[in-house]
Amino acid sequence: MKNTLGLVAGILLLFALPALAANGTIKGKVIDKDTKEGLPGANVVIKGTSTGAATDLNGAFTIPTVPPGTYTLQVSYVGYLTKTATVTVSNDAVTVQDFALTGVAIQGQEFVVTAQAQGQMQAINQQISANKISNVVSESRIQELPDFNAAQAISRLPGISTLTSSGEANKIVIRGLAPKFNQITIGGVSLATTGSTQIGVSSQGGTAGSISNDRSVDLSMMSPYMIKSISVYKSLTPDMNANSIGGTVNMELREAPPELHSDFLFQSGYTQKSNQYGNFRAVASASTRFLNDQIGVYLLGNIEQYDRDADNMNAGYEITSDTPGDNGYLPVRVTNVQLNRHFETRKRFGGNLILAYVLPSGSLKLVNMFSRLNSQYKDYRTILNYSSLTSDLIFRYQEGDNNVDLAMNSLVFSYDLGFMSFDLRAANNYSRNSLPEAPQSEFYQTRGVGTSTPNTIPEDLTTLIRYGGTETAYLNTLTLFSSSYKENGQTYKADFKVPLRLGSDLAGYFKFGGEFNTTLHQNSQRTPYATIAGANTIQTAIANGIRAQFPGMTYNSGLNLFSSTGFTSHDSDILKSFLDDRFGGIIWANDPSLLTNMIHYVAGNPAFSSYNATAVEPGGWFDGYFQTFPNTYQYVEDYTAAFVMSELKYGNLMVV
Repeated sequence: MKNTLGLVAGILLLFALPALAANGTIKGKVIDKDTKEGLPGANVVIKGTSTGAATDLNGAFTIPTVPPGTYTLQVSYVGYLTKTATVTVSNDAVTVQDFALTGVAIQGQEFVVTAQAQGQMQAINQQISANKISNVVSESRIQELPDFNAAQAISRLPGISTLTSSGEANKIVIRGLAPKFNQITIGGVSLATTGSTQIGVSSQGGTAGSISNDRSVDLSMMSPYMIKSISVYKSLTPDMNANSIGGTVNMELREAPPELHSDFLFQSGYTQKSNQYGNFRAVASASTRFLNDQIGVYLLGNIEQYDRDADNMNAGYEITSDTPGDNGYLPVRVTNVQLNRHFETRKRFGGNLILAYVLPSGSLKLVNMFSRLNSQYKDYRTILNYSSLTSDLIFRYQEGDNNVDLAMNSLVFSYDLGFMSFDLRAANNYSRNSLPEAPQSEFYQTRGVGTSTPNTIPEDLTTLIRYGGTETAYLNTLTLFSSSYKENGQTYKADFKVPLRLGSDLAGYFKFGGEFNTTLHQNSQRTPYATIAGANTIQTAIANGIRAQFPGMTYNSGLNLFSSTGFTSHDSDILKSFLDDRFGGIIWANDPSLLTNMIHYVAGNPAFSSYNATAVEPGGWFDGYFQTFPNTYQYVEDYTAAFVMSELKYGNLMVV
């Protein structure tokens, strides 16, 4: 259907081209009379015809291929009084007509329009004027509401939900489809994906973990103060990237308004859970325009720090029989309960530099954006295995310092030749998700819990915990996970738009273009580990080396067991009540400083390597091909696309 419409429009265009040279153009800007700001999405139409246009984000509009004559131009905008003006169009000439609209007043009552309400009117008008299903968050609403990041701002739209990381919205779900099915763009240019870190070590010593590129973008990295508007498109037109099943989120960044402006914002706050007043946000911006407003410069920088401490309980379940019980339901029992005390400090740094040059019939814009999210975290996890053969009680600790970088540089050249307008874009995208080291240690107590019975909730299983004190919990595994995912791509995009007009009732445009994108993906990951508990030769050698390097620890020489006695933490913040101790609580936690030093000692000693030729037998510190190669790779992805489309209007009917 789309190809057929494009072909029809092309045929019509052949008949319309001879008349283009004899027509004129109407241009102008629609602004708010009081604030002098441009009104995006205003409907500008030649009265009595279907010929018209919608204003862009700056309130500017262009109506091409208008036959010579005198017309009544009408501007309508939700929340404002409709206004008309008489214009005269000449051959091969541009007629300029600006409008200053006044907000609707209610007679006899005081009527106050807040910045947020005005922003909502802008969003509504942009949605009305769009040729696809869309939702818009305006600049005013973004600035007024206390959203931490772009993802949280977008989540206010209908049909949008978010995934969270440590309680903070970070990725967008559109109509129930996962973030990897959505496209995130700035000014129509797709952002690089950021990946996500997933780490874990089993109680048997096997290591699992990866930095996975699921083609999603972490929007918690972007400060809302960078953004002018956010549009979510739930349906696609041919001129959009088709690599998005769920939808497309497009953000436009703030640009320089007329005259010199500067802003500074500082906020701080208190978190009751962590009992600290260290959260803060600082945003500074400056902008100006010169050479008769032809050149604009906008500069913004932001720095934030806040804690994301959290307590989380997760439980696993299984069906124990295919026969329903007396209540008619299948019997279900708890297999494990995990109590995770999470400490995390996040820091976000970002900046924008936008340069714009206004041409007689177009513009040249350079956009530079960089953002970094730093997460320093510590996880203390108590794992209650109610269904395992040995009914282990496991204490697992993990820490990390994760940096996620996101950057974009784009150059956009837009120009209107009268008979045709075009947009040329070239962009460079970069992202990196780096976790240099994530030390992890694990202690366990065999038969530290009992076996659960069917249809018993986790709260009622605390009596099955058989923790015997630090003399009965032993060091099991040491791990030193590390990963780095990088993505760097270049995008080249061209769109050409030819106005089409047949008589006073049929008007529209014919559009064609294409895009080429090449991206280098690189992933490097290591998952080395050592099982300390055991009686083989290499484990004994490791244990003896640890004892010599770190004397004074309680030690069982038979199975090379290091008692948790020497590793106990006395930090009250770690051991305080966990969710009112409904699930057993954090009954023990380790002091990580000694364990981290032990991990680096074992990892740096070549005698403990499982691939050391002088080792008596394989084992010990596993840091070979299996721990490195499965998730270490690089590849180049090339994406090529082309499109042809048309938009035709006849009265109140529009066909794309």
